[in-house]
Amino acid sequence: MATRATCCHAVHRILQHLLLIEDDNDIARILQADLQDAGYLVSHATSVITGLTSARERRPNLMVLDLGLTDGDSRDVLKRVCKGSKIPIIGCILVVR
Repeated sequence: MATRATCCHAVHRILQHLLLIEDDNDIARILQADLQDAGYLVSHATSVITGLTSARERRPNLMVLDLGLTDGDSRDVLKRVCKGSKIPIIGCILVVR
């Protein structure tokens, strides 16, 4: 039988599920490690299609979205996710020169 502490811990982890949509694996690996260290359960998607599928199937509580995805328009992800859910989205773009 699960104790109350175990149940509360499981709920706490579910509330911190974050979807990271980033097509650069090096950046994703760093972000994922930092976010996991901060206590988030992180799912990673590498494209517009897999990101939308993951958002629909996994129902994260928060999403970090690369606004410069190379396989499609990141604005489509924003529109579709915002239209179908209340997931808070943090849009990120990194310019390296």
